[in-house]
Amino acid sequence: MKTCVIWGMGDIGEALAEKARAEGFSVIAVVHKENRLDRSKQLADLVLECDLGDPRQVQAAVVAISQQVETVDWWIYSAGDIVAAPMNKMDPSQWKKVLDANLNGFAYTLMLGEAVLATDSVITVIGAVSEKMRLPGLSAYAAAKAGLEAAAEVAARDLRKPVQVLRPGAVKTSFWNRVPFRIPPGALSPSEVASKAYDFYQEKKSGKFDL
Repeated sequence: MKTCVIWGMGDIGEALAEKARAEGFSVIAVVHKENRLDRSKQLADLVLECDLGDPRQVQAAVVAISQQVETVDWWIYSAGDIVAAPMNKMDPSQWKKVLDANLNGFAYTLMLGEAVLATDSVITVIGAVSEKMRLPGLSAYAAAKAGLEAAAEVAARDLRKPVQVLRPGAVKTSFWNRVPFRIPPGALSPSEVASKAYDFYQEKKSGKFDL
């Protein structure tokens, strides 16, 4: 049985877990927020808690994964966080929190987890149309998502594996409750994002893909 590891079990992460299991994967979920634990345990074969901004916790999660499976076929980074605040009024801890969830955690998972990736593994990253995120109050989020795209592009060359950045224009998630903007018409559901992610996984090609 193939194995899928999902770093981040928000609305999209949960939909990805459902899709991966439906396609026959064994799923390992890495959860940051305690309130997602119960739901994650219903969707995954193994659930690990981890602060993705802490390399030591990421390393511990990787060790736990390696003790359960020999290799990972589908490595998904779907973690994220958002803060809506003007840069001149944002606390440095808020900036760090957003960068850790959206960018630094991704880097840590690959720095520390490459050894458990299968030879033909695919790395999927849930990004955003970053150039459209440069809105008042979203400096940290926009910077993190733009940096994520750059890091993923270089990671594909360094690891010589497919690294796919999926860029949904908007997704119906709880993020919209935390920003002063209305969800636009035509926003995708998390399950639609998950379905498209699986389609791209099967293609095994690196790149940025607008959904």
